[in-house]
Amino acid sequence: MSDVFKQHLSLGRDLYARNDLAGAEPHLRAVLAERDDMADVHHMLGVIHHDRGELAAAKAQLERALSLNPDYTEAALSLSIVCNELGAYAQGRDVVGDISRRARTGNRIDPYVRGKLANLHAEVARAYEELRLWPEAIDEYRRALDVCPDYADLRTRLALCLRSNQDLDQARSELEIAVTINPRYVPARVALGSVLLSLGLRDEAGVAWREALGIEPANRPAQAFLRILAEKPGASPERVAAVDADSGEFSIEVLTDELAKE
Repeated sequence: MSDVFKQHLSLGRDLYARNDLAGAEPHLRAVLAERDDMADVHHMLGVIHHDRGELAAAKAQLERALSLNPDYTEAALSLSIVCNELGAYAQGRDVVGDISRRARTGNRIDPYVRGKLANLHAEVARAYEELRLWPEAIDEYRRALDVCPDYADLRTRLALCLRSNQDLDQARSELEIAVTINPRYVPARVALGSVLLSLGLRDEAGVAWREALGIEPANRPAQAFLRILAEKPGASPERVAAVDADSGEFSIEVLTDELAKE
């Protein structure tokens, strides 16, 4: 390895780390001109192409990075994003699925990458939700939770899809887990109340909503649900579902669960 090669490699990596992509590119290309077997260099060039909107070139570089190092999770995540932007959804799903399998088998994937992977599954799940394809959405949320089982927001979204798919008992179970994971995550308690009422458990539903208000006194859906519950001859699951739809309560950010844990 020549001194000139080492200099190009060092400068390329340093400039890339400082987000000077234009400055890094010529150094990285000089490296590849001498050696084509460095996965991180192919990954960095793939990101540079993607940043410029050169998707086909980005895809080729990222695929080369993964061929050199199949465990390169950052390259795999980048490739899945590029594939989706190119409309190559099947390949993107395959890439994400491969990372998921590696995550589930304990391969060395750090928490940040796990969070990004869970979010990719969640984005696909939300697309299925918009199409009202509940089984497919449920499957994607379960894949996300295989990677990040402690995300209460993802578990709440899974439960809402289960409820829409008429699996109330499983929805209740998931929400009870979500509340255990994060006792202060109000959307899970509010959703639990609506599922309990759908199961005919009026008293338990009232407890869930009052607990939600104990954490967040101004929570409008919980207030509305309790008003409905107090009406005679009584609340119907249909009226509760209408409040769900109107409230926007469950428009949950799924990139990370950290906000929910504050």
